[in-house]
Amino acid sequence: MPLSFFLKYGAAMLLISGYLLYTMRFSRKLNKSNLFSKNIRKIHAVMIWLIPFIWIFLLENITKPTPGSLKISKKEEDQSFSNPYPGP
Repeated sequence: MPLSFFLKYGAAMLLISGYLLYTMRFSRKLNKSNLFSKNIRKIHAVMIWLIPFIWIFLLENITKPTPGSLKISKKEEDQSFSNPYPGP
C-alpha cells in the first residue's frame, strides 16, 4: 500500500480520536457540574456531539467566573465587603 494511504488514514484517525477525547472529557465535566438543571444538561450534551468545538467554546465562555466574583480573588488578605477601610 502506498504511503499516502497511511498518512491520510493516520491523520483521520488522529482527528477522530482527538475529537472523541475532547468531547467526552467536556461531556463528563458538564455532567458533574451543578450549574445547569438535568434537562438543560441533556440538551447541552446533544449539542456538544452535534457541534462539538463551537458549542464547547460557547459553554466555557458562558460558565467561566467573571472578575469580581467569589471564585476569583486577587486580594492579599481576606477582607469583608462591609469594611473597605481596615483600622490600625
